[in-house]
Amino acid sequence: MAADQPMKMIICARRNPALTREQFFHHLRHIHWPMVRDFPSVAASLRGYVQNHAHGDASPTGVAAPCRVETGRDSVIELHFDSDAGVARLVGTPEYIEHVRPDEARFNDLSSNIMVKCREEIVFATGRPGRCKRFDFLAMNQATGSGDFRKTLQAHATRLSLDPVHTAIIDCYAHNWPIGSEEPGSQGFGSGAFDCVRTIWAHSVEGLVMASTLGEAAPMIDYAKSFSVFATEFTMIPATD
Repeated sequence: MAADQPMKMIICARRNPALTREQFFHHLRHIHWPMVRDFPSVAASLRGYVQNHAHGDASPTGVAAPCRVETGRDSVIELHFDSDAGVARLVGTPEYIEHVRPDEARFNDLSSNIMVKCREEIVFATGRPGRCKRFDFLAMNQATGSGDFRKTLQAHATRLSLDPVHTAIIDCYAHNWPIGSEEPGSQGFGSGAFDCVRTIWAHSVEGLVMASTLGEAAPMIDYAKSFSVFATEFTMIPATD
């Protein structure tokens, strides 16, 4: 895909261990977000900004997910950009360098964050999706080719989109396909790179359980490296088309 197409950065974060989860969420929504919002040059670099506050230890016991539920992650941030150049524009903004970036280190454990640079593919969406979300960070096993993995996951999602029982509960279903080089620090760091981040929206955790299956793609997954995160969505800047 061309470098001037819209893309996004998914950041799966751990909080600074000096903070409680409540303090982390407060800082993220009431200190960090206003800082992003109030510097016009920073906000203008983003075509969308979504905070997803992870349920973590509050996740229902025994909740079903296609991969292990990662309770040690505190947020999943989605930053939308108009192009690859938009990322460079953001990190090169003087206000970001002087104010926003230092603040990120105050409430995050930056060394353990996972970052995935990707392009979003919406499989299906309703008019008003719920704010309850599940992120599936999927890594392929070594025996699987990337082309087969992608086609199989897409075919499975398409079949789900035609299932009235499934679509009555699941509001939106998307694949985020990593782009760029596979060098550490480009697609991911911390736990490493991923081959797809699947995102599913519903109005309840119970609804998300209905979308637990990976279908035909299940044998292709490296389950030791893959994980799921349940979260509640807070849209700060709605993504533009």
